[in-house]
Amino acid sequence: MAVLAAQDYSKEDLERCRSLAEKLGLALVVARQEQELEEEEEHQGERGEGEMLAGGAAEAEPDGFKFTMLFDETGRLALGQPGSGFNPLVVDFCGGKTGYRSKHQQGKTEQVVKAAALPKRRAATAAADEPLGPPSPGDDDAKAPLPLLWDLTAGLGTDAFLLAQAGWRVEMFERSSVVAALVQDALDRARVGDDETARKAASRMSLTVADSTEVLATAVVGSSSSSSAPVARAAVGFSRPDVVYLDPMFPQQKKGKKKKSALVKKGMQMLQALLEEEDGAEGEKRQQGTEPGGRTPDGAGGGDVSGEGEAGAVEGQEEERRLFDIAMEFATRKVVVKRPVHGPSIVRHVQPSHAVVSKNGRFDVYVVPP
Repeated sequence: MAVLAAQDYSKEDLERCRSLAEKLGLALVVARQEQELEEEEEHQGERGEGEMLAGGAAEAEPDGFKFTMLFDETGRLALGQPGSGFNPLVVDFCGGKTGYRSKHQQGKTEQVVKAAALPKRRAATAAADEPLGPPSPGDDDAKAPLPLLWDLTAGLGTDAFLLAQAGWRVEMFERSSVVAALVQDALDRARVGDDETARKAASRMSLTVADSTEVLATAVVGSSSSSSAPVARAAVGFSRPDVVYLDPMFPQQKKGKKKKSALVKKGMQMLQALLEEEDGAEGEKRQQGTEPGGRTPDGAGGGDVSGEGEAGAVEGQEEERRLFDIAMEFATRKVVVKRPVHGPSIVRHVQPSHAVVSKNGRFDVYVVPP
């Protein structure tokens, strides 16, 4: 993967690309037009080999990279997959389908909001440590503490944004630094945009770039042996959430089956391919003893494929159970898990208290015992 810049970028734009490449540990390449290559052949030797461009980027060809990060014509960060025929993937909380849902539904009819809902708000004189439900439309956020929700498989952040809009404070965890960069870019734009509703929702959201299973497993057991221990110690310092939300990516259906795949959208296919690529790289590191294991599927907007065939399926199920058990440890009120409409529960040893079902998915609700 590489960060892609155009040769005619301004120094400021090129510096933005260079900063992103350094932050993500990616190569920075400058795309060159075919006409420019022909002109260079005619004037070969006029520019020294390896000459640096503005901002310190080395001129190079983008060929050979499976994925690219780039800023589109409006300045939004996007994920591209050269040769796939897919449009670049952009996270946008103010536009597109998420923006439409935000403007027209205001979170009122969203099934994920219904599944996460707590009892009606108590008076502002309630104990400070007593969880409160989301505010009703028109409530002033300053009147009472807002309930806290952890989204442990944030992915592209759509559900997190809808929950924040409905009145939750949302702490997102996303293990992929590339996906997290897309979400953070969307948050930054929403916080300074013209949409007041989006600004307010984005102000309630925060993002931690880390594998939630590594972070929270270390926090639960109190171990400092994992390389994620510094982040885990930070997680211990977070306020415990009222609700924990999990959205492991639905398993892709095999060809020939009538059921629709959860990955029918091209953007999700690109995201799945990216995460498979990242998992493959981490698998090699683990074999070399340079990277700890314990990856978890991140959800529909995240996603993960851990291994191949039956072995990979078993590993994925074990990691889902591990994530669920950790979520139940931290949540003070309930755990909500998104599943396929007709799919199995995330675990067999605990039955959900109830479920909220929509045409596109099912939200299993597990009430935490007092």
